Amino acid sequence: MRRFALPLLLSAALVCGWSVLAPGAATEDNGLTNAWNAVKDFSIEQKDKAVAEGQRAMENFDAQMKQLDEQASKDSTEMSQGWEDTKSHLTDLRDKVQMQLDRLGQASADTWDEVKQGFGHAVENLNTAYSSAREKFQK
Repeated sequence: MRRFALPLLLSAALVCGWSVLAPGAATEDNGLTNAWNAVKDFSIEQKDKAVAEGQRAMENFDAQMKQLDEQASKDSTEMSQGWEDTKSHLTDLRDKVQMQLDRLGQASADTWDEVKQGFGHAVENLNTAYSSAREKFQK
């Protein structure tokens, strides 16, 4: 029972629109949370708008990752230590968000809500990891 409590709580948080990011993370949002907050209320008829919103957020995220990568590459000390592993992890999570965004574009009326939730879960996972990376590596 205990192993189901956290996923259930996180799912409820997503459905209700609660942020599971650390306090203060919303002010440093990479744009994906805003995209998810918009997309979660869209209907299947607004699918193209949802995908466009998600794609803009992905482009914004990529630009922010590039800045963080440039900062890490300039610092030869503690900032760069562990960055490659963190960057790889963030890239994997980013790819999962992109995959879910692609699925969103292909969703049917029957699968819309399920696919939309998958996108939301992927966004939350990426945001959590990205917020941690910013705290750790950004000066």
